[in-house]
Amino acid sequence: MGPLDIERLQVGVFGTNCYILMDPETKQGYIIDPGAEARNILSAAERMGLDCEGVLCTHGHMDHVGAVGKVAEATGAPVYISEEDSGVL
Repeated sequence: MGPLDIERLQVGVFGTNCYILMDPETKQGYIIDPGAEARNILSAAERMGLDCEGVLCTHGHMDHVGAVGKVAEATGAPVYISEEDSGVL
C-alpha cells in the first residue's frame, strides 16, 4: 500500500477533527471520530469515492461520537470503539 488520501474536517461547535483515510487505489478506508455534521462527513466521503470499511472512534466523548450512528447507518460500516467507552454508543 502506498500513501493514503487523508481528508480532515472540523465538525461541531468545538471544531473537532474528523478524518477520512482512504487507499487511493482500492478506495477502501475509514472515517475517524465523526463528532457532528454527519451530512458534511458523508458528502466528503462520497466526493472521495470512499468504500467505508469502518467507523473508528478514538474515545467516547460526545464531540467525537455524536454523528457515529448516522454515519454508520449511511455507510453500512461497523463501528469500532474501546470496550471501556462502548457504553456511550
